[in-house]
Amino acid sequence: MNTCFLLLNNLLSSTQAWGGVATFLLLLLCFVGVHAAKLSSKGYLFYKQMKEYRDSAEQDERPKQNSVSTPKKPVQKRENAPAPVYYLVEKKRIRKQPTGYAEPKRIRFQNEQE
Repeated sequence: MNTCFLLLNNLLSSTQAWGGVATFLLLLLCFVGVHAAKLSSKGYLFYKQMKEYRDSAEQDERPKQNSVSTPKKPVQKRENAPAPVYYLVEKKRIRKQPTGYAEPKRIRFQNEQE
C-alpha cells in the first residue's frame, strides 16, 4: 500500500525524472489491463463457440450409431414452382445546389438617411 502512495506521490513530484517514470508505469498498467480484458473476452467467445461446435458434433455422431438404416424418400422437384421475382429500384436523385451566389441585398438601418 505504501508503494502505491509512493507511486502516486511521484506523479506530482517536482523531480521530473521520477514523475516521468511513474507516468510511464501508470500508462503501462492501463495498457496491460485494457488488453487483458479484450483478450479474455475474445477467448471466452472462442471457448463458447468451440463448446457449441463439439456439442453439435457429438449430437451428429449419436444418431448414426443408434439409428437403423431406413430408406429415404426421393425429393421431387416441383414443376410449377413460381419464378423468382426481381424488383428494380431507382436511386433517388439529389438536386444540385446552385453554384453561383445571388445578388447581395442592401440592408437599411433606421438611423441611415438617404
